[in-house]
Amino acid sequence: MAEEIFRKYPSKTSKILLIGYILRIIPLVNTVGAVLTAIGWFKLDKEWFQHRYFKAAMIGSILLLSGIVLDALNGQITGLSTPSIQTGGTVTLDQLIDQSVKLVDFLIYQLTNPMSLLAPILAGTGLFLELLGFKAIRDKTGGAMPLYIIILLVFMVILAYLGLPAKIATANGLREFKEYLIRVKEAGTTNTPQPQVTILMKLLAAILPLVVQSILLFVVGLITYILIAYRFHKFEEYRKEAVILEKGGREESGEEQLII
Repeated sequence: MAEEIFRKYPSKTSKILLIGYILRIIPLVNTVGAVLTAIGWFKLDKEWFQHRYFKAAMIGSILLLSGIVLDALNGQITGLSTPSIQTGGTVTLDQLIDQSVKLVDFLIYQLTNPMSLLAPILAGTGLFLELLGFKAIRDKTGGAMPLYIIILLVFMVILAYLGLPAKIATANGLREFKEYLIRVKEAGTTNTPQPQVTILMKLLAAILPLVVQSILLFVVGLITYILIAYRFHKFEEYRKEAVILEKGGREESGEEQLII
């Protein structure tokens, strides 16, 4: 660990980054977390040591924020026209299939429109640029930024980018599911138990790519952000230790001068 580097470490910036990465875990406030991390990277570049990768990390947080906002806007805008499915004793399975087909068409559009497809690209690129910022800290301070955090961030970048093919694969699966629903209705076998079970299984298979990608990204992100927040907390301890060592060195130097 480079003590001379940590003597200048900005404590307030450390708290901003710590809070920012913790908030990014929580879905409803992750936008606030992304804003705070962007501010934190900017302040690190101004108050600690200047590095082009810190500037890249700041841009990365902004891109990640853009991806989150775009995904949320896509859900809100398209959600205004979400087809409803009516259930109850008066609704036949044929009618339920017709309603399901409309819902599947809506989901396919929601997954494949430009806003939806751009979001994972922005998120993946943003995380990659942030990774560069952590690499800069590791290069400057050595073991103070562990390699496992860099590796976890690489996994996050890959999983974020996989959101694009996962959405496309899910949309294709839903198209096949829609065709199956139409075939079941035309065959007149909707009142038998077997098609109903098969319908459920095929629906689960259709959405599986996106479900798996989302769960993996959340789990890896949860672990990564907690470890990053803990590391920024430790940086404050490193700063205090570096200051104490510096004072101790000055006192020893003063004693030597007095002896001489």
